[in-house]
Amino acid sequence: MAPNINSLPLEVFTMIFAPLSRSDLIALSLTSHKLRSAACTLLFKTIHLKVNLKSFARLQKIASHPVYSSHVRTILYDGRRLFDLGSKAFEEDLDGWVRRHACTGFGFQSVSLEKILVSRFTNEQLKVFHRNFLMHVQGQRHIKTRDNEKVMLMEAIRRLPGLTGVSYYTKGPEDFKTLEDFSLSEMSLVAQETLVEPFETCFVNENHFWSLFDAASSTTIGNLRTLKGSNLGFNAWARDAVKYEEQFKKLSTVENLELEYLYQRMAGEGVSVLSRLLGRCPSLRSLRISFHTLILTRLTIGDSTSANNLATIIPNDHCWKYLTHLSLQAISTTQVDLQGLLLKHAPTLHSLELRDILFLPSSPSSWVSVFHFMRRSLKLKTVKFGGALYNGREENWSISDDYKDDSLVFTKPCIRSQVEEYVTNRNHYFPFSPFLSGGSSSWGMEWQMRRWSTVGLMWDDMDGSWRYVVLN
Repeated sequence: MAPNINSLPLEVFTMIFAPLSRSDLIALSLTSHKLRSAACTLLFKTIHLKVNLKSFARLQKIASHPVYSSHVRTILYDGRRLFDLGSKAFEEDLDGWVRRHACTGFGFQSVSLEKILVSRFTNEQLKVFHRNFLMHVQGQRHIKTRDNEKVMLMEAIRRLPGLTGVSYYTKGPEDFKTLEDFSLSEMSLVAQETLVEPFETCFVNENHFWSLFDAASSTTIGNLRTLKGSNLGFNAWARDAVKYEEQFKKLSTVENLELEYLYQRMAGEGVSVLSRLLGRCPSLRSLRISFHTLILTRLTIGDSTSANNLATIIPNDHCWKYLTHLSLQAISTTQVDLQGLLLKHAPTLHSLELRDILFLPSSPSSWVSVFHFMRRSLKLKTVKFGGALYNGREENWSISDDYKDDSLVFTKPCIRSQVEEYVTNRNHYFPFSPFLSGGSSSWGMEWQMRRWSTVGLMWDDMDGSWRYVVLN
């Protein structure tokens, strides 16, 4: 007897349909009840929310649906907004809007290209775009008036019984475009209605993040597993955080926490409030803390003291007994503090990412020593080094993310791969050894004149995966 396809479990259909496009999933949902259930699981698993009333209305509609609401697991909130000039925005005539706003945010690198694109639309079309723009700006104002944003979020989230995660972010600017490869239909729905892609983030405050956090923690008690925020200005974030400290106790179920701040020096209460938040997350399995990318070549020796100190962010009394993944970026520390943090979590830690980590120049430190410690004391399955690893003396390294082994003339893996394989015990070969005095440095490796050199003289000098950087 031939098996009946409808006898397959729903989970099997979900796995089969996962690679399909949204349009294909919608088409499948119209074929049968079983396929509709599988398609809806994927279609409504993640809801993308934007700062406009239409997007909030869509969220409310999904939350009110007896079937769709049960499939929602995550809300991704994009905080970008259309640029609002204040009350003058509604007094602006069409010509003023065209000069100031039309075709901005599309990725063109010059005003002249924006003007050429504007010229392709009729005056009547521009009037429609202008009217829509003003309506969207008015909607943004309504969302940010008093507690409207939080109230609308809470009304929706309380009707999403399966919601387990929320994430706030501001998407980066569009990639560079030319007039030839530009298509308005490929831009966001807001851009298609207003002829402006929301891109303004310099006036986007962190209240969006805290409204989302407040609504989720108040209405998903016991269910919240994931909390993420990116492109957050730390000082503004920390000032608002104090208002929500009572809500921190509801983070006890959070397993995945990612907080990515714009790089700036931490000071005062901001340091301790972040530390207190982390202390309220005993169930963490994955943690990422980032203060954006440091440009190592622009640093002076003393600049590492201005980076954010690991000991103030994660004090010695913080320990997460379930932590399996840790990612740190743009943080200063001592070798002792870093190794102490890793050793506390050695029994469970399987994945580690370190990017732009600066050892304080006042303390003795060696990255080579840290690599040996990781191999000896940790049981990492995956490790990722990137950006800058810096000790202020002979180990000031810039590590490329996208460097490929096939760029090398020789067959050996690039230095970055060799270090990562050594740390995870997949390879006994370690590419650094003490530099022998009197040895030849004529073959061109920059750091050969420093304390550490690569083993052997066969390293390809085209290997850009791991470079020594000369500081000012």
